[in-house]
Amino acid sequence: MKRAVFGSVIGKNNPYAPLDDFLQGKLLKSSRTIDKTYDDFKEYLDDKQNLENAFNEFKYEFSKSYESSEEERRREQIFRDNMLRVYGHNLKALDGTYSYTSRVSVDADLTPEEFRQKHTHCQFGINPPIDHSKSDSTSVDSHTADKSWSVDWRDQGQDCGSCVPFAMAAMVESYWARSGHGVTPLSPQQILDCFPKASCKGVNSTDFRSLLSYIQKNGLTSWENYPYTAKKGTCDRERESKRVATIGEPREDDPRNESTLTSYVRDNGPAFVVVHIGIDWFLYAQGVHTYQCGKFNHAVLVVGYGYDKELDKHYWIIKNSWGDQWGEGGYIRLHRNAATMCPLHPLSFQLPYNTGQSPGPTLAVLLEHKLKYEQG
Repeated sequence: MKRAVFGSVIGKNNPYAPLDDFLQGKLLKSSRTIDKTYDDFKEYLDDKQNLENAFNEFKYEFSKSYESSEEERRREQIFRDNMLRVYGHNLKALDGTYSYTSRVSVDADLTPEEFRQKHTHCQFGINPPIDHSKSDSTSVDSHTADKSWSVDWRDQGQDCGSCVPFAMAAMVESYWARSGHGVTPLSPQQILDCFPKASCKGVNSTDFRSLLSYIQKNGLTSWENYPYTAKKGTCDRERESKRVATIGEPREDDPRNESTLTSYVRDNGPAFVVVHIGIDWFLYAQGVHTYQCGKFNHAVLVVGYGYDKELDKHYWIIKNSWGDQWGEGGYIRLHRNAATMCPLHPLSFQLPYNTGQSPGPTLAVLLEHKLKYEQG
Protein backbone atom coordinates (compact mmCIF):
# COMPACT_ATOMS: atom_id res chain seq x y z
CA MET A 1 0.00 0.00 0.00
CA LYS A 2 1.30 3.44 -0.91
CA ARG A 3 2.03 5.54 2.17
CA ALA A 4 -0.07 8.66 2.53
CA VAL A 5 1.73 11.64 4.02
CA PHE A 6 0.10 13.42 6.95
CA GLY A 7 1.91 16.43 8.34
CA SER A 8 5.52 15.96 9.40
CA VAL A 9 5.30 12.70 11.35
CA ILE A 10 6.83 10.61 8.55
CA GLY A 11 10.53 10.78 7.94
CA LYS A 12 13.58 8.61 7.58
CA ASN A 13 14.79 7.28 10.93
CA ASN A 14 12.01 9.18 12.71
CA PRO A 15 11.31 7.24 15.94
CA TYR A 16 7.98 9.03 16.31
CA ALA A 17 6.49 7.72 13.05
CA PRO A 18 4.05 4.88 13.87
CA LEU A 19 4.90 2.81 10.79
CA ASP A 20 8.66 3.26 10.68
CA ASP A 21 11.22 0.90 12.13
CA PHE A 22 11.37 1.93 15.78
CA LEU A 23 7.65 1.81 16.53
CA GLN A 24 7.33 -1.28 14.34
CA GLY A 25 9.80 -3.09 16.58
CA LYS A 26 12.38 -3.81 13.88
CA LEU A 27 15.43 -2.67 15.81
CA LEU A 28 15.95 -5.49 18.34
CA LYS A 29 19.55 -6.15 17.27
CA SER A 30 20.23 -2.80 15.68
CA SER A 31 23.21 -0.59 16.49
CA ARG A 32 20.99 2.45 16.12
CA THR A 33 20.53 4.65 19.17
CA ILE A 34 17.46 6.71 20.03
CA ASP A 35 18.23 10.06 21.63
CA LYS A 36 14.61 10.88 22.46
CA THR A 37 13.34 9.70 25.85
CA TYR A 38 9.91 8.44 26.79
CA ASP A 39 9.09 11.86 28.24
CA ASP A 40 10.20 13.50 24.99
CA PHE A 41 7.78 11.32 23.05
CA LYS A 42 4.98 11.96 25.52
CA GLU A 43 5.52 15.69 25.12
CA TYR A 44 5.48 15.26 21.34
CA LEU A 45 2.13 13.45 21.46
CA ASP A 46 0.68 16.07 23.79
CA ASP A 47 0.68 18.35 20.76
CA LYS A 48 -2.76 17.84 19.21
CA GLN A 49 -1.53 18.15 15.62
CA ASN A 50 1.29 15.65 16.10
CA LEU A 51 -1.10 13.08 17.56
CA GLU A 52 -3.62 13.67 14.80
CA ASN A 53 -0.95 13.19 12.11
CA ALA A 54 0.22 9.93 13.64
CA PHE A 55 -3.34 8.66 14.08
CA ASN A 56 -4.23 9.54 10.49
CA GLU A 57 -1.27 7.54 9.25
CA PHE A 58 -2.37 4.57 11.38
CA LYS A 59 -5.96 4.80 10.09
CA TYR A 60 -4.82 4.96 6.49
CA GLU A 61 -2.46 1.99 6.80
CA PHE A 62 -5.04 -0.27 8.45
CA SER A 63 -8.18 1.10 6.73
CA LYS A 64 -9.73 2.21 10.00
CA SER A 65 -13.03 4.06 10.26
CA TYR A 66 -15.32 4.78 13.20
CA GLU A 67 -19.04 5.25 13.70
CA SER A 68 -18.85 8.78 15.11
CA SER A 69 -16.43 11.60 15.75
CA GLU A 70 -16.72 10.91 19.47
CA GLU A 71 -15.68 7.29 18.95
CA GLU A 72 -12.79 8.40 16.72
CA ARG A 73 -11.49 10.76 19.40
CA ARG A 74 -11.73 7.99 21.98
CA ARG A 75 -9.80 5.63 19.74
CA GLU A 76 -7.20 8.32 19.13
CA GLN A 77 -6.50 8.55 22.87
CA ILE A 78 -6.26 4.75 23.17
CA PHE A 79 -3.88 4.79 20.21
CA ARG A 80 -1.79 7.43 22.00
CA ASP A 81 -1.55 5.26 25.12
CA ASN A 82 -0.46 2.24 23.07
CA MET A 83 2.09 4.31 21.14
CA LEU A 84 3.63 5.32 24.45
CA ARG A 85 3.59 1.72 25.66
CA VAL A 86 5.40 0.56 22.52
CA TYR A 87 7.91 3.41 22.61
CA GLY A 88 8.82 2.80 26.24
CA HIS A 89 9.13 -0.95 25.75
CA ASN A 90 11.31 -0.64 22.65
CA LEU A 91 13.68 1.78 24.37
CA LYS A 92 14.28 -0.93 26.96
CA ALA A 93 14.61 -3.59 24.24
CA LEU A 94 17.34 -1.52 22.60
CA ASP A 95 19.34 -1.39 25.83
CA GLY A 96 18.93 -5.13 26.40
CA THR A 97 16.34 -5.04 29.19
CA TYR A 98 13.89 -7.01 27.04
CA SER A 99 14.59 -9.75 24.50
CA TYR A 100 11.64 -8.83 22.29
CA THR A 101 10.12 -5.72 20.77
CA SER A 102 6.60 -4.34 20.44
CA ARG A 103 4.95 -2.66 17.49
CA VAL A 104 2.09 -0.35 16.59
CA SER A 105 -0.21 -3.00 15.13
CA VAL A 106 -3.70 -3.06 13.64
CA ASP A 107 -5.02 -3.46 17.20
CA ALA A 108 -3.28 -0.36 18.54
CA ASP A 109 -6.64 1.40 18.91
CA LEU A 110 -7.93 -1.22 21.38
CA THR A 111 -7.73 -1.14 25.14
CA PRO A 112 -6.15 -4.13 26.92
CA GLU A 113 -9.62 -5.35 27.93
CA GLU A 114 -10.95 -5.06 24.37
CA PHE A 115 -7.98 -7.03 23.12
CA ARG A 116 -8.66 -9.79 25.66
CA GLN A 117 -12.30 -9.93 24.60
CA LYS A 118 -11.33 -10.12 20.94
CA HIS A 119 -8.57 -12.71 21.15
CA THR A 120 -8.94 -14.81 24.31
CA HIS A 121 -12.34 -16.48 24.08
CA CYS A 122 -10.74 -19.88 24.63
CA GLN A 123 -10.98 -21.18 28.19
CA PHE A 124 -9.49 -24.44 29.40
CA GLY A 125 -9.36 -26.56 32.51
CA ILE A 126 -6.55 -25.50 34.83
CA ASN A 127 -3.82 -28.01 35.57
CA PRO A 128 -0.25 -27.46 36.82
CA PRO A 129 1.95 -25.91 34.12
CA ILE A 130 4.88 -27.67 32.50
CA ASP A 131 7.66 -28.03 35.05
CA HIS A 132 10.39 -25.75 33.75
CA SER A 133 12.54 -26.29 36.83
CA LYS A 134 13.16 -29.88 35.71
CA SER A 135 14.18 -28.89 32.20
CA ASP A 136 17.83 -29.60 31.52
CA SER A 137 19.09 -26.96 29.11
CA THR A 138 22.32 -28.89 28.65
CA SER A 139 20.58 -32.09 27.62
CA VAL A 140 17.59 -30.74 25.69
CA ASP A 141 19.69 -30.51 22.53
CA SER A 142 22.10 -33.29 23.47
CA HIS A 143 21.91 -34.77 19.98
CA THR A 144 24.28 -32.04 18.87
CA ALA A 145 27.12 -30.14 20.50
CA ASP A 146 26.00 -26.95 18.72
CA LYS A 147 23.67 -25.05 21.04
CA SER A 148 22.20 -23.18 18.06
CA TRP A 149 20.69 -26.38 16.59
CA SER A 150 17.00 -25.98 15.93
CA VAL A 151 13.95 -27.74 14.58
CA ASP A 152 11.34 -25.89 12.54
CA TRP A 153 8.44 -27.74 10.91
CA ARG A 154 6.57 -24.62 9.74
CA ASP A 155 7.09 -24.96 6.01
CA GLN A 156 6.02 -28.59 6.14
CA GLY A 157 3.07 -27.95 6.54
CA GLN A 158 -10.02 -13.56 14.97
CA ASP A 159 -12.95 -12.03 16.36
CA CYS A 160 -14.60 -15.40 16.92
CA GLY A 161 -12.91 -17.61 19.51
CA SER A 162 -11.42 -19.87 16.86
CA CYS A 163 -8.00 -20.58 18.28
CA VAL A 164 -8.68 -24.32 18.63
CA PRO A 165 -10.01 -24.80 15.07
CA PHE A 166 -7.07 -22.80 13.68
CA ALA A 167 -4.44 -24.68 15.68
CA MET A 168 -5.97 -28.08 14.90
CA ALA A 169 -6.28 -27.27 11.20
CA ALA A 170 -2.66 -26.08 11.16
CA MET A 171 -1.49 -29.31 12.79
CA VAL A 172 -3.34 -31.42 10.22
CA GLU A 173 -2.02 -29.22 7.42
CA SER A 174 1.54 -29.74 8.59
CA TYR A 175 1.04 -33.48 8.99
CA TRP A 176 -0.46 -33.77 5.51
CA ALA A 177 2.40 -31.81 3.96
CA ARG A 178 5.01 -33.91 5.80
CA SER A 179 3.27 -36.99 4.46
CA GLY A 180 4.20 -35.88 0.94
CA HIS A 181 1.00 -34.18 -0.22
CA GLY A 182 2.21 -30.59 -0.48
CA VAL A 183 0.96 -27.58 1.46
CA THR A 184 -2.76 -26.86 1.22
CA PRO A 185 -4.40 -24.41 3.65
CA LEU A 186 -7.13 -26.33 5.46
CA SER A 187 -10.45 -25.10 6.80
CA PRO A 188 -10.89 -24.08 10.45
CA GLN A 189 -14.42 -23.01 9.47
CA GLN A 190 -15.33 -26.65 8.81
CA ILE A 191 -14.35 -27.46 12.40
CA LEU A 192 -16.26 -24.44 13.74
CA ASP A 193 -19.43 -25.29 11.81
CA CYS A 194 -19.40 -29.08 11.74
CA PHE A 195 -17.90 -30.18 15.05
CA PRO A 196 -20.92 -29.92 17.39
CA LYS A 197 -18.95 -28.82 20.46
CA ALA A 198 -17.12 -25.97 18.72
CA SER A 199 -18.37 -22.41 19.14
CA CYS A 200 -17.14 -18.83 19.15
CA LYS A 201 -16.72 -19.24 22.89
CA GLY A 202 -14.03 -21.85 22.32
CA VAL A 203 -13.66 -25.61 22.62
CA ASN A 204 -13.35 -27.20 26.05
CA SER A 205 -10.11 -29.07 26.65
CA THR A 206 -12.10 -32.22 27.45
CA ASP A 207 -13.36 -32.18 23.86
CA PHE A 208 -9.97 -32.09 22.12
CA ARG A 209 -9.89 -35.87 21.72
CA SER A 210 -13.41 -36.00 20.26
CA LEU A 211 -12.47 -33.18 17.87
CA LEU A 212 -9.56 -35.25 16.61
CA SER A 213 -11.92 -38.23 16.26
CA TYR A 214 -14.18 -36.06 14.12
CA ILE A 215 -11.21 -35.18 11.89
CA GLN A 216 -10.21 -38.86 11.68
CA LYS A 217 -13.70 -39.73 10.48
CA ASN A 218 -14.40 -36.81 8.17
CA GLY A 219 -11.02 -35.36 7.21
CA LEU A 220 -10.62 -31.65 6.49
CA THR A 221 -11.41 -29.77 3.33
CA SER A 222 -9.48 -26.79 2.01
CA TRP A 223 -9.76 -23.19 3.17
CA GLU A 224 -10.62 -22.27 -0.41
CA ASN A 225 -13.56 -24.67 -0.44
CA TYR A 226 -14.81 -23.76 3.04
CA PRO A 227 -13.48 -20.24 3.86
CA TYR A 228 -13.36 -18.70 7.31
CA THR A 229 -16.25 -16.38 8.27
CA ALA A 230 -15.43 -15.61 11.93
CA LYS A 231 -18.79 -16.95 13.11
CA LYS A 232 -20.35 -20.34 13.71
CA GLY A 233 -22.80 -21.37 11.04
CA THR A 234 -24.72 -24.44 9.94
CA CYS A 235 -22.47 -27.23 8.72
CA ASP A 236 -22.29 -27.30 4.92
CA ARG A 237 -22.28 -31.05 4.32
CA GLU A 238 -21.46 -30.71 0.65
CA ARG A 239 -18.33 -28.69 1.37
CA GLU A 240 -17.45 -30.92 4.30
CA SER A 241 -17.57 -33.98 2.04
CA LYS A 242 -14.83 -32.61 -0.23
CA ARG A 243 -12.03 -33.76 2.04
CA VAL A 244 -8.48 -32.76 1.20
CA ALA A 245 -6.54 -34.20 4.14
CA THR A 246 -7.02 -37.14 6.46
CA ILE A 247 -5.19 -38.26 9.59
CA GLY A 248 -4.27 -41.46 11.36
CA GLU A 249 -4.22 -42.05 15.11
CA PRO A 250 -3.26 -38.87 17.00
CA ARG A 251 -0.86 -38.92 19.91
CA GLU A 252 -1.88 -37.39 23.23
CA ASP A 253 0.92 -36.65 25.66
CA ASP A 254 1.31 -35.16 29.10
CA PRO A 255 4.86 -33.76 29.02
CA ARG A 256 5.74 -32.70 32.54
CA ASN A 257 8.91 -30.87 31.53
CA GLU A 258 10.15 -29.00 28.51
CA SER A 259 12.85 -31.56 27.72
CA THR A 260 10.13 -34.11 27.02
CA LEU A 261 8.12 -31.75 24.84
CA THR A 262 11.31 -30.85 22.95
CA SER A 263 11.85 -34.52 22.15
CA TYR A 264 8.22 -34.93 21.08
CA VAL A 265 8.45 -31.99 18.69
CA ARG A 266 11.82 -33.12 17.33
CA ASP A 267 10.68 -36.70 16.71
CA ASN A 268 7.01 -36.29 15.79
CA GLY A 269 6.56 -32.79 14.39
CA PRO A 270 4.34 -29.87 15.45
CA ALA A 271 2.34 -30.09 18.67
CA PHE A 272 -1.04 -28.59 19.50
CA VAL A 273 -0.75 -26.92 22.93
CA VAL A 274 -2.54 -24.44 25.15
CA VAL A 275 -0.84 -21.29 26.45
CA HIS A 276 -1.50 -18.21 28.52
CA ILE A 277 -1.47 -14.95 26.58
CA GLY A 278 -1.36 -11.52 28.15
CA ILE A 279 -1.78 -7.98 26.88
CA ASP A 280 1.83 -7.87 25.68
CA TRP A 281 1.01 -10.39 22.95
CA PHE A 282 -1.11 -7.98 20.92
CA LEU A 283 1.78 -5.55 20.45
CA TYR A 284 4.48 -8.22 19.99
CA ALA A 285 6.80 -7.57 17.03
CA GLN A 286 9.86 -9.82 17.16
CA GLY A 287 12.37 -11.50 19.44
CA VAL A 288 12.12 -14.05 22.23
CA HIS A 289 9.08 -13.25 24.34
CA THR A 290 9.16 -13.69 28.11
CA TYR A 291 6.07 -13.29 30.25
CA GLN A 292 4.39 -14.22 33.49
CA CYS A 293 1.94 -16.99 34.33
CA GLY A 294 -1.83 -16.76 34.04
CA LYS A 295 -4.96 -18.62 33.01
CA PHE A 296 -4.67 -20.82 29.95
CA ASN A 297 -6.75 -19.03 27.34
CA HIS A 298 -5.34 -19.69 23.87
CA ALA A 299 -4.54 -22.66 21.62
CA VAL A 300 -1.51 -22.56 19.31
CA LEU A 301 0.83 -24.87 17.42
CA VAL A 302 4.41 -25.47 18.53
CA VAL A 303 6.23 -25.83 15.22
CA GLY A 304 9.81 -25.91 16.40
CA TYR A 305 12.47 -24.69 18.77
CA GLY A 306 15.91 -23.15 18.67
CA TYR A 307 18.52 -21.00 20.35
CA ASP A 308 19.26 -17.33 19.75
CA LYS A 309 22.98 -16.76 20.29
CA GLU A 310 22.82 -12.98 20.47
CA LEU A 311 19.99 -12.99 23.02
CA ASP A 312 21.36 -16.10 24.73
CA LYS A 313 17.89 -17.61 24.95
CA HIS A 314 16.34 -20.92 23.99
CA TYR A 315 12.92 -20.54 22.41
CA TRP A 316 9.83 -22.28 21.12
CA ILE A 317 8.52 -21.26 17.68
CA ILE A 318 4.75 -20.84 17.95
CA LYS A 319 2.31 -20.54 15.07
CA ASN A 320 -0.52 -18.19 16.04
CA SER A 321 -3.89 -17.60 14.35
CA TRP A 322 -3.90 -13.81 14.01
CA GLY A 323 -2.59 -13.50 10.46
CA ASP A 324 0.86 -12.99 8.98
CA GLN A 325 0.89 -9.27 9.77
CA TRP A 326 1.20 -10.09 13.46
CA GLY A 327 4.52 -10.91 15.13
CA GLU A 328 7.20 -12.64 13.11
CA GLY A 329 5.08 -13.34 10.05
CA GLY A 330 2.29 -14.84 12.15
CA TYR A 331 4.64 -16.55 14.64
CA ILE A 332 6.01 -15.78 18.09
CA ARG A 333 9.11 -17.12 19.81
CA LEU A 334 8.53 -17.96 23.46
CA HIS A 335 11.29 -18.38 26.01
CA ARG A 336 12.14 -22.06 26.50
CA ASN A 337 13.87 -23.55 29.57
CA ALA A 338 13.00 -20.51 31.67
CA ALA A 339 12.64 -21.78 35.23
CA THR A 340 10.45 -18.90 36.40
CA MET A 341 8.07 -18.92 33.45
CA CYS A 342 5.08 -21.13 32.75
CA PRO A 343 3.84 -20.56 29.21
CA LEU A 344 2.71 -24.08 28.32
CA HIS A 345 -0.11 -26.27 29.60
CA PRO A 346 1.04 -29.87 30.29
CA LEU A 347 -0.99 -31.40 27.47
CA SER A 348 -0.11 -31.79 23.83
CA PHE A 349 -1.51 -33.50 20.75
CA GLN A 350 0.52 -34.54 17.72
CA LEU A 351 0.12 -36.44 14.47
CA PRO A 352 3.22 -38.66 14.25
CA TYR A 353 4.63 -40.01 11.02
CA ASN A 354 3.11 -43.10 9.52
CA THR A 355 5.30 -46.19 9.58
CA GLY A 356 8.08 -45.86 7.06
CA GLN A 357 7.88 -42.08 6.73
CA SER A 358 10.96 -40.01 7.37
CA PRO A 359 11.36 -36.42 8.55
CA GLY A 360 14.56 -36.04 6.57
CA PRO A 361 13.41 -33.87 3.63
CA THR A 362 11.92 -31.24 5.91
CA LEU A 363 15.20 -30.49 7.65
CA ALA A 364 16.37 -28.40 4.72
CA VAL A 365 14.35 -25.43 6.03
CA LEU A 366 15.59 -25.46 9.62
CA LEU A 367 17.33 -22.07 9.43
CA GLU A 368 14.57 -20.14 7.65
CA HIS A 369 13.43 -18.49 10.86
CA LYS A 370 16.90 -17.17 11.66
CA LEU A 371 17.49 -15.96 8.12
CA LYS A 372 14.20 -14.06 7.98
CA TYR A 373 13.95 -12.56 11.43
CA GLU A 374 17.31 -12.66 13.14
CA GLN A 375 19.51 -11.53 10.27
CA GLY A 376 16.98 -9.52 8.30
